[in-house]
Amino acid sequence: MTESYQSLNEHLTESSTILLLAPADDSPDDRACIDLLTRKPPDETNVLSVTLSASPSDRLSIWRRESGAELPARTAIFDGRRGETEGGLSDAEPGSPSEPESTSGPGSPFESESMSVRRFPEHPDLHDIGLAIAEQLGAWRDTDETTVMCLHSLTALFAAYDADQVVSLIASLNHLCDTRDVVAHHHVDPSELDTETVTTLRPLYDAVLEYAPDVGWIPTEREEAAPAPSFGSTTPPPGGRAKTDPDRPETVPMRYSFDTLLDLL
Repeated sequence: MTESYQSLNEHLTESSTILLLAPADDSPDDRACIDLLTRKPPDETNVLSVTLSASPSDRLSIWRRESGAELPARTAIFDGRRGETEGGLSDAEPGSPSEPESTSGPGSPFESESMSVRRFPEHPDLHDIGLAIAEQLGAWRDTDETTVMCLHSLTALFAAYDADQVVSLIASLNHLCDTRDVVAHHHVDPSELDTETVTTLRPLYDAVLEYAPDVGWIPTEREEAAPAPSFGSTTPPPGGRAKTDPDRPETVPMRYSFDTLLDLL
């Protein structure tokens, strides 16, 4: 276990994807988040923050409180909050910069050429979310700075979308981060998900950071897994086997796989 927030990265030197298990909107969760986003000094870092519950100004306030006034070299905040009307997002043009009322005007924390705040398209599905993230990571691919990502939170995704598809998106995003040298962490409030779902998530990450109030943070890094066995000869693919090719499905259950879409970017 570890109680020093600045030591969290020392325990996760080989980890690119990290599952952060802690109560939402609590000091330990906030401090660990910023610690993971600051493996390197801010001026050597690109930060992608995907917020699905808190406002962009709330997430930026946490950065300022925990890390100081210096902002990253580049910052992109994707605002995925759902509006008060059913299935809607707050009023803003899809894909356009957004400035919440609380942050507008002189001295706004969003007054920076290196920072952008954007919303997902109206009524986004998981493909829209995955593509937006992948496009932003791709835009920074050739920069000299280290890119880090925070997704806050998976709890909100599971509440809004099909659980199996959320797991598929997570696996694809983690693979993308591994291949592009992006250090990403995803927040989960374990009290809001059932034990089976949390158990399913753990092996999808290089490391798990779990907070226990009586002992502090418990970091666990995944050991190198053995090659996954292939069941191609015994298990039919979703939709059944095609008549012309037994290894190809007869139908495709989703419009595209997440991996296929993200690999195109």
